[in-house]
Amino acid sequence: MKLYTFLMKHIKNIFFTLIITGIFFVSIGCIIGQYLNLHTMQWIKEILQSLTENFGVALISSAVTIYLIKYDVINMIQKDNLNDLGIKNIIKGRDNVFNRDKDSVINNFNSWEDFFKSANPKQIDIIGISMYSFFMPNNIIDLLIQLASKKYKIRIIFADPESNELKFQEEAENKPTVLKNHIRHVVSTIKQSILNNSKKDDIYKYISVYYSRTLPKNFLVKSGNKMIVTPYLLRGPFESPTLILENNSEIGFYKEYNHYIDDVIKYSKQVKLVESDSLPLSKKESYLHEESAPTI
Repeated sequence: MKLYTFLMKHIKNIFFTLIITGIFFVSIGCIIGQYLNLHTMQWIKEILQSLTENFGVALISSAVTIYLIKYDVINMIQKDNLNDLGIKNIIKGRDNVFNRDKDSVINNFNSWEDFFKSANPKQIDIIGISMYSFFMPNNIIDLLIQLASKKYKIRIIFADPESNELKFQEEAENKPTVLKNHIRHVVSTIKQSILNNSKKDDIYKYISVYYSRTLPKNFLVKSGNKMIVTPYLLRGPFESPTLILENNSEIGFYKEYNHYIDDVIKYSKQVKLVESDSLPLSKKESYLHEESAPTI
């Protein structure tokens, strides 16, 4: 970061310094060739002239090269700095994450299914407000239930449908009661999909749903050591700048957002996914209270 900042501030000064110094040495070489008179040491004169002129030309060439490739140099350093922070790319809009025409960095994956199945470790976290447009058109619920049956640990955090913050968000988006109804619908679909699954008793161990006491400020999806983060900016995640993060650095943003996930869950209430009578006796007790929100 320091090198990048230094170049941004001083690259023009470096360019002009090299040019002026190069011209100076070329001039010295010309003066030596024109006026220095070493009668018996002509070879010394030629060496001095050649050295000064060549050194000057080299400096001027370096200056021209730096000027021509300055943007490449800066971009390279900038990419290194972003990589140090765990930022693999920044794109426009959540829905462009797997769009190859948009030069997405997750180019090893073609879909959310590929992204989730690649989770290593098998931990998936999803945070958002209603996320209706994420879950419903993409068959995400069926995919997550399938992964939960394969012992992927999954946590999903919605905005609290009864919170005043959600009402303000609905006003900002000019969608009165829409977000609340969307949350209820998605959560209900999750419950019903689990209930209809033959492996439901195992799935309940690996999937948890929460209502956040604070309105989520980002749409966030974590799959193993990769993460996608998009701020809402009061108009949804569709056009907002989206960060693609990877857990490859001790100072990276991935760790910061991972702490954020844990903090949000800490202050959330867990949603009962099943009525107690639907569970075997040994499993009833864990699902009786919404307010107990164990972290998976």
